[in-house]
Amino acid sequence: MNLIDFIVCDDVRQEIGGKPSLMGVYNNLVLSLPPGTESFTWPFPLKLAFVIRCQIEAEEARPDFFRVEFIQNGRTFTHVEGGTSIPENITMFSLFVVHNAFPIAGLGPIHFRVIFRRGEEPIQELEPPYFLNVELAP
Repeated sequence: MNLIDFIVCDDVRQEIGGKPSLMGVYNNLVLSLPPGTESFTWPFPLKLAFVIRCQIEAEEARPDFFRVEFIQNGRTFTHVEGGTSIPENITMFSLFVVHNAFPIAGLGPIHFRVIFRRGEEPIQELEPPYFLNVELAP
């Protein structure tokens, strides 16, 4: 299994005809103080969506579970997980995860790890070679 894309955005919407639309795609996450505040209180909740596209070979085991871990300063500070069903005839699949109150733990890079299992058996761990940098607006 290969990770094709790991995209962070504000939201994912399902269009007529089944196409996903990604709203507000991030390269870095630049936070502005909410009106009437003088500083951030961490963790700072923010609605974020994650789009994970993978390629799977015909002979590979199909996962029935996924877990996405979010890592900052060397530790996993939150995760999302769930079930999945990938038909045998599919070679590309996408996971769309919308987190309505993603807990931004602080400034600095957030790294990602995607873990796939079938039952209790680990199938694959994927880590994109990039990160989302959290910084404050000037």
